[in-house]
Amino acid sequence: PDYALAFHVSANNEAGFINVTDGSPYAGADSVDIIIHGVGGHGASPHQTRDPIVLGAQIVMALQTLVSRELPPRDPGVVTVGSFHSGTKHNIISDRAHLQLTVRNTSPETRALLLGGIERITLNTARAAGIPEDKLPEIIISEDYVPPTTNDPELANRLEAVWAETLGDDRVGYVPTKGMGAEDFPFFTVDPTIPTVY
Repeated sequence: PDYALAFHVSANNEAGFINVTDGSPYAGADSVDIIIHGVGGHGASPHQTRDPIVLGAQIVMALQTLVSRELPPRDPGVVTVGSFHSGTKHNIISDRAHLQLTVRNTSPETRALLLGGIERITLNTARAAGIPEDKLPEIIISEDYVPPTTNDPELANRLEAVWAETLGDDRVGYVPTKGMGAEDFPFFTVDPTIPTVY
């Protein structure tokens, strides 16, 4: 195809308004699982354990520095820990914790920085906690990666001019979205690359 176009209905926009950008309207998304292996035991004897809940909490907090201290301030990115599961009883220290993350980006460079940082922080926080090399956390990046939706600037500007002429200048523009939602439309347009406007 010469071009690929897609339209999405949004309750956030005024009816009859076309919201278009020459940049990235939707983020790329990864799902990441972190399996933390600890040494379980009784809650009354924490010194005999390697508590995966404490280690998991340290990892969750340290991951917050990826966006705030490693990603350039004008480059968007998100690391959200959406799920933290460990333990089954008040007085038992578990031997395992499972974190589930969503990671959002608008470029391959940001994606590499965030995923690399997750691995570095997770493994080295575990090492600092005394977890031996053969029990370090597992970091599983899902194959269900969604690349960023990236509009072709020339095509976006061309279409915006046509829409403005046809519908009126007040019916077309760019209202930035306040979030890092993702879209699977790029699967149609990245291999081979097709100029796109979403």
